[in-house]
Amino acid sequence: MASLFAAQVARAPQAPALPGLAYAELDARSDLLAHALLEHRAGPGTCVLTALSSPAGFAVAALAVVKTGAALLPVDPALDLAQAPHPAVLLLDETADLLLPAVPGAARLVRDAAAGPLPPAGHWPVTDADRLRPPCPGDPLLVVPGEDGTVAVGGEAVAAAAQAAPADTAWLVRGYPDGDAAIGLLSALVCGARVHVPDGSVSRDVPHEVLGWLRRRGARMVLGGADDVLGALLALARAEGAGLSVSGGWAEGRLVVEQMPGSPPRPAPGYRAYLLDALLRPVGPGETGSLYIAGAGVAQGYAGRPGSDGERFLPDPFGGPGGGTARMWRTGRAARLDEDGSLRVLDAPAHDDPFTDEHATFVVLADTAGHRALWPATAAIPEGWYETHGEDACAPCLDHLHSPLDDDLDDLF
Repeated sequence: MASLFAAQVARAPQAPALPGLAYAELDARSDLLAHALLEHRAGPGTCVLTALSSPAGFAVAALAVVKTGAALLPVDPALDLAQAPHPAVLLLDETADLLLPAVPGAARLVRDAAAGPLPPAGHWPVTDADRLRPPCPGDPLLVVPGEDGTVAVGGEAVAAAAQAAPADTAWLVRGYPDGDAAIGLLSALVCGARVHVPDGSVSRDVPHEVLGWLRRRGARMVLGGADDVLGALLALARAEGAGLSVSGGWAEGRLVVEQMPGSPPRPAPGYRAYLLDALLRPVGPGETGSLYIAGAGVAQGYAGRPGSDGERFLPDPFGGPGGGTARMWRTGRAARLDEDGSLRVLDAPAHDDPFTDEHATFVVLADTAGHRALWPATAAIPEGWYETHGEDACAPCLDHLHSPLDDDLDDLF
């Protein structure tokens, strides 16, 4: 991620990144902050908690954390953070500093909203010699507390964005950005996009007003925004023949949806959504199936929770890039593909979801990368996966899901 951003800065240093902030200045300011974080022992194998409501301040902080090799932990200070990983450093604005208690052993750096920009002169890039250890390919880019455990998110979505043409992006986040907004922002910055931030004259809750502002700015990608507003924006864009992309979903399975003129919304390139039956085969249009997320938006897994990990992150029956194995995330929700191609997500599981059937039996599968997962015994085993525990009830299978990868994630936090 850091090298992708550095390449973009080298290509167009004076291109605008955010309001009042060019790519070169964003690079220099994040370098300075990264060195400050390194002084407080942030780096690979640690995480840095951020609670920053300023878009520019958050962009500088997110890039600084990435440059150290630490995982980014973006939070809303008003929420309960009792289950959050223990950070090496807290990066806070003044409001968050009042709300968040001290964390034993963690440094606390507070951003002064009244302070001017850092001096633009000079360039202090972060090198491997500055870090606690060189980053490894499996190090998470982001960690997010979730209902089933701490979700570790890799850099696949950002890497995929770097291969795409830059699309001007709109920042509709209210207050403190979450993990989805963080991934979206970093994805925009590695491909050289310009991030627009609406001022007070734009009502973010009025879809017609927001779409008009997006058109005037030439922005096609939206980050943040309430779910009902995003749904209305996509419907409005479709009715008016406009192109638009929004992101959302879950920390475990993020999905970028694009609305292209003349067609229904569909997952953006690199992202996939499956509707599968009890045998994990695709269902047809108009039918209801279990919803799974695959592709670039699938997280690495749950840190320290092999049972939850192997029960929710399953083998992708359609494989990964280059014919290798890949995983998909089970949402636990049903969905239906309407005749016009629109996907409707329902509140409950599908009636034939084997993972909610108390009489269903399973096997445990593994791949050569060390992943292990629960798999319905009646479903065909995907190519590249092999059975490590024979047919059994769900509970006994869960006891056989531990793998060395779980220890790697445990050691991070």
